[in-house]
Amino acid sequence: MRPKKNVLIFALNPMTLDVMAYVLGLRDFAISTAGTDKEFREKFAGRAPDTVVFIHEGHGDAAIGELCAWAKARDPEVRTMVVLRRKKCLRNVAADSVLFQPTPNMAELRETLKTLAMRKRGPKKHVAAAPAIELEAVYA
Repeated sequence: MRPKKNVLIFALNPMTLDVMAYVLGLRDFAISTAGTDKEFREKFAGRAPDTVVFIHEGHGDAAIGELCAWAKARDPEVRTMVVLRRKKCLRNVAADSVLFQPTPNMAELRETLKTLAMRKRGPKKHVAAAPAIELEAVYA
């Protein structure tokens, strides 16, 4: 069984954080949440996540853009995803994935997170070929 991927979720709405942590934390992910930028920076520095999810609900443009850039500068390997709840466009956000969801669809969000987590895996380890066996010696 593979270890759970660490996911850090940032949202300014505490109710959204609770719902996301409950639904996504059931199976494949180890979830930690942050509601302020100070809390986000502390949790990011303490436990390096595999993926960071920013939930944008129409406010907090500057905070999300700044934190996304800060996370990428701190660890270029971390995957970032922005979930948009309204059609308002974020500018200058260097996210790996942007998902527009006017209504929360947890199945789609979970699949997108799995895809991001798979991308982070490194190349497969090379397996040496099995040594050749003389068949005549075996059947003799």
